Amino acid sequence: MRKRYHKFNHHDGLYKIKGDDSGKKAPKKSNRKGVKFALLFLLVIFLLIIGYVLYYSIGAASDVFTGGITFNNLIGKSSLNQTDGVTNVLFLGKGGSNHPGGQLTDTIMLVRIRHEGKKVAMLSIPRDLYVSIPGDGQSKINQAYVTGFNSTENSEEKGKAGADLASEVVSNVTGVPIHYYVTADFTGFREVVDAIGGLTIDVEKELDDPLYPNEGFTSEGEYYKTDAYEPLLVEVGLQKMDGELALKYVRSRHGTGVSDFDRAYRQQQVLYAIREKTLSLGVLANPKKVSDIVSSVGDHVRISMSPSELCEFLEKFSEVDDSSIINAVLDNSENGLLTSSNNGSSILLPKSGDFAQIQSFVKNIFEGTAFKEVELEIYNGSGVTGRAGVLAEELKEEGFNVTKIDNYETEIDSTIIRDGTNGGEVFKELKQQYLSSYKTETLDREGRIVVIIGRDYGN
Repeated sequence: MRKRYHKFNHHDGLYKIKGDDSGKKAPKKSNRKGVKFALLFLLVIFLLIIGYVLYYSIGAASDVFTGGITFNNLIGKSSLNQTDGVTNVLFLGKGGSNHPGGQLTDTIMLVRIRHEGKKVAMLSIPRDLYVSIPGDGQSKINQAYVTGFNSTENSEEKGKAGADLASEVVSNVTGVPIHYYVTADFTGFREVVDAIGGLTIDVEKELDDPLYPNEGFTSEGEYYKTDAYEPLLVEVGLQKMDGELALKYVRSRHGTGVSDFDRAYRQQQVLYAIREKTLSLGVLANPKKVSDIVSSVGDHVRISMSPSELCEFLEKFSEVDDSSIINAVLDNSENGLLTSSNNGSSILLPKSGDFAQIQSFVKNIFEGTAFKEVELEIYNGSGVTGRAGVLAEELKEEGFNVTKIDNYETEIDSTIIRDGTNGGEVFKELKQQYLSSYKTETLDREGRIVVIIGRDYGN
């Protein structure tokens, strides 16, 4: 957060008295007492502000921050945990204890912040992804939190156990460590949005859901659901949303052309809007707003960061330029990394048969723009039909921008990689992961890589 420095200039007169100068005017008295009083007044005001925040927030904050609250982690400095210069935070959204299936995490989003260059990547993971869950065998990934939640009888430890196991499973899928997690239920989400005065969302695709359930909570907090529907229509354009409408917007999964992947995109859109709104309001610099938000979500949000770590995370998030935010969704589209199960069940599997491609994608997610800018040409000089096409398809699935596939003018013995990127990130990934044993030449066409497959390819 931006530090404010206050500079005070105070000059006391210095007078030298020799002998008896009674005939001269007495020097003006120093204003030290006034300055001391002003400084004391400022100190009292500062202590009152700190006391206000502590009095109104520390009780609720102790519920929100899973590590508890101490004086040091409330006002002390921190350094975010990171690996290779990147901090990974897992966001988990669930219904809540009063909701049927309330511990299933139907929203799973990994937020990666690269400190150097100030970049953020948001990756949504579909709830139907089929994974291995320690202690529970093979199941959908949204079950991981439930398994951890039910693994302990201690009610105070259930939430942490659930988030810890979900973090372990997501880490196994993506190949990156999870440094922190944030969990929120429906009520917590609604109250955060309402606490910041609602959101303005630029709806790009009309959401017409005639099957949105008629459900909600009574004034006593009891969940209810009827057999009727409450049709939901959100039109294209800028739409002002309170917490209730924003929750429906991110939860809806029905309607023409609507899928879970559309829902994942809407969830990222709303998270981005929350970021923008809190920045515009100056929430982090306003103790009253911080107090109101923390108090309202105390029973519905859990954060594994300390307060000082959260402030640093929000500061890093706020410094990122909009153009540097990368949005990605694991899906089963033509160029996606997932495929639907062939047995008719609603589960998703990695297209490659394991999670290696997904892990490579997550690892290189910040280089996504560079991958698109570099054109990759593949020529077959091996004499074996189809080799260029097979390699091209594999590289396309990994995000490489393959622009040309063709036969080479003649057959050659040795595979050659001609690099026009001066050893850039795309070339390094191509060389290290796929063509490490083949020779390299310099290409005089900037922004292009040419691969010529020889007879030795694959041997």
